[in-house]
Amino acid sequence: MRNNNKKSSKNRFKNNWYVEIEVGKKMHKSFAETERDIGWQFTQALKRHFKLSAHMNSEKSREEIGKDLWQGWSISTCGKRINWVMGFRGNRVAEAASIIGGLGGSAGKGASKVRGDSNYYQLLRIKGLEKRRKNSIKSEKTNKNNDSM
Repeated sequence: MRNNNKKSSKNRFKNNWYVEIEVGKKMHKSFAETERDIGWQFTQALKRHFKLSAHMNSEKSREEIGKDLWQGWSISTCGKRINWVMGFRGNRVAEAASIIGGLGGSAGKGASKVRGDSNYYQLLRIKGLEKRRKNSIKSEKTNKNNDSM
């Protein structure tokens, strides 16, 4: 039996959570699958990119600034203030997909599934017809001029 190394789309790792870390003027963005993993990614990113050590302490310093968006701060072991913004982007992707899906396509019924503005397509068709008529008139005139010579 062959060993299939391909991952199925259902088992794909989804990074629905992100944290933007700001230390001074430098910024770094990290991603994780769950909210719990974000705290671990936070400490790892601090070690890798800023050479600092700190924990996120999200419950104590977290402040909601929007839907699925929080900001907070932590203090490193050397006393530097670390500002962070944490967000959940899983809902944003689903909302965007539903909006895009509602714009057109063949599935579904009703006026909501009509693709685009029908008036726009009618105007395009009329412009195309007018252009073809003008071109056919020009070609007839050039053919008559060539035949008469």
